[in-house]
Amino acid sequence: MCESCISTMVFERAVSIYGLNRAVSDTLEEILEILDSAWSEASTVARKNAIKALKDSSTVEAGIVAMLASLKKDLGSGIVSKKQILAIRSITRDAYSAIKAKTASGLGSGMGDMIDLDYRLAKKLGNDGPYWIGKFYNRELSGRISEVAKDAVTSKGLGRNEAARVMDSTLKQEFSLFGGKSNYASEVPGQFAGNLHDYNKILTSNVAGRSRNFGFLTAMGEASVERFRFTAVMDERTSEVCQEMDGREFSVSYAVSRLEEIAESDNPEAFKDLAPWPKDVNQLLAIAGTGSQAEQNSRLEAAGFQFPPLHGKCRSLVEQVL
Repeated sequence: MCESCISTMVFERAVSIYGLNRAVSDTLEEILEILDSAWSEASTVARKNAIKALKDSSTVEAGIVAMLASLKKDLGSGIVSKKQILAIRSITRDAYSAIKAKTASGLGSGMGDMIDLDYRLAKKLGNDGPYWIGKFYNRELSGRISEVAKDAVTSKGLGRNEAARVMDSTLKQEFSLFGGKSNYASEVPGQFAGNLHDYNKILTSNVAGRSRNFGFLTAMGEASVERFRFTAVMDERTSEVCQEMDGREFSVSYAVSRLEEIAESDNPEAFKDLAPWPKDVNQLLAIAGTGSQAEQNSRLEAAGFQFPPLHGKCRSLVEQVL
């Protein structure tokens, strides 16, 4: 029997024993461990190579340039190995399959089965985490590290060995999964600034949220359901974004066409472009505008704000409109 088939059977058995939420949570922890391990390994190697580049240069100024070039080379998009990516894809596919089967069970026989679109979306989701962790350095850390490096040279006038010690300590802190203190707010929500481990949790929780809602949307499309409702979990933890979206209704066929675009896109930022997250509730209100609820919903739909998740660790769901 094929390895992927065995993996799927094991996952489905876990669902039958522990329930969907527990099985998905445990499974996504495997992805989290892979992402954390990949970053830890890559950043350790990158730090050592960067410090060597600094020390081996003829001047401190040249060493800083060499160090930054070394970091860019080592911490590009290839942080997660091919073997790790294949493992993440397999885990994601199994989670997606089980979630779809469970959430779509009430739509009719066969509606919970994986279709070609589901497999392509699951693969896209499996590629999402490795891509974002790979871009983490380029987007968030290079500027900060460059500032510290220039300060060590221009303000303190350190020699190569002294600068190397300062930068080695700085890189250890900046690359730490738990102890970094830089502000990564442009990509990571403020409450997770400096904590790549929790950032990775956001990535893995989105696999669950998107699998649940994407799978149910494709099942509704197969069942010729015309409309779905955005449904928030209303309690003290509910975000303003989801409170505003709660109860709004949208077209299933339009949503599925958006999922097709995501699945077909070669752009690794397809989710960001085609299923974006609003900056805040005010952005949603501005897009929705005035007029009837249907008119407001149409504007939100066109902007890509029709299905969850709409933020990190979003718990909102889609449901069939009868």
